[in-house]
Amino acid sequence: MEDKLLSLEQFLLDNEDFYKIDSILLQPNIFEILKVEKNENRHSNILSWLFNPRANHGLNDFFLRSFLKDIFSRYRHSINTNINFFDIEIIDFDDIEVRREWSRIDIFLLSRKNKLVIIIENKIDSGEHDNQLKRYYNIVDKEFKDYNKLFVYLTREGETPSDEENWYIYSYHSILKLLNMILKYRKNTLNQTTINFINQYKTILRRYIVGNSEIEKICRDIYEKHKQALDLIFQYKPDINLEISEKLKKMIMENSNLILDDSGKSYIRFITKKLDNIVPKEGEGWTTTKRILLLELVNREDKLYLKFLIGPGEDSIREKINKIVKQDTRLFNKANRKMGKKWFTIYKKGFLNKNDYEDTDTQTILDTVSDRVQTFLDNDLIKLESYIINQW
Repeated sequence: MEDKLLSLEQFLLDNEDFYKIDSILLQPNIFEILKVEKNENRHSNILSWLFNPRANHGLNDFFLRSFLKDIFSRYRHSINTNINFFDIEIIDFDDIEVRREWSRIDIFLLSRKNKLVIIIENKIDSGEHDNQLKRYYNIVDKEFKDYNKLFVYLTREGETPSDEENWYIYSYHSILKLLNMILKYRKNTLNQTTINFINQYKTILRRYIVGNSEIEKICRDIYEKHKQALDLIFQYKPDINLEISEKLKKMIMENSNLILDDSGKSYIRFITKKLDNIVPKEGEGWTTTKRILLLELVNREDKLYLKFLIGPGEDSIREKINKIVKQDTRLFNKANRKMGKKWFTIYKKGFLNKNDYEDTDTQTILDTVSDRVQTFLDNDLIKLESYIINQW
């Protein structure tokens, strides 16, 4: 007991790291004061304001054009419109309409003159429900049949949409890059109020949405230094999903047969070294490695499951993989469908469901994750990998 009390005492006395955090968080932020840091509706309102060329930010259509050029550049080979990357630079957006919650769609942009609609579904903490992406696609496709249509699924880390064929992924990391570009190239033309607003919004994105590496490092240092005291204060660490994510990433990095790809808390992506050696890296618009074939662990609040995905990229490579997996749809249990133009799930497996999280301590959940994922790696993954390699 005395050791525990001493650890708490030392924790309270050793304030240097806390002062570092205080110095970062010292300046007041309007979004924190209003407690809307993670409110999807508020973020959609801000983005709608930035997209609107006639709004009072002074950007005109700079944010909208930059956003579209970024998407068209990422998906240049899979964009299904009559508009190309270079058209974005010369299109006149003076008639653009920016609507919120049209047919329950988060952000809806319409240019009748250019026969263009842009649909943005914004997800921060909530997941999809009621097959909503497919429903939104059907509504817009019916209402604007002869229009160019762009469906964008905006999430924290670039999560894969359920409607893999029609929606393009986009992340808040990319939104943050656009905001940085605004302040780099347009700062001299903006008033100070707009500059302050964008800077405060950037702070909120880094702090609550995309992560702040400096704060995260300090917090990790505090935990390492005062682990015993903090474990006494908390029966278990509050973010079980972060614990699961770190556990999975560690398992993958320590496995000599696996390669970790771009990952976050909600999505952990990886591939085997053997598959990585044979499948050309000619992907687009997904991860920075340009891999087309990846396994993706989806880490939700009440479930953990895995998808084996063919991502967007060179058509001949995608078709070759698709042809191989369709020869055994019992092994590749999701491959007996028409391949989507961007993402196509060829295999799916669950590891945790809602019941696994109830009345269970953190260590038990982590042990369950470790056992079930390791069983997959030792069995099903070897079969999936061997089949593709043998048929390649």
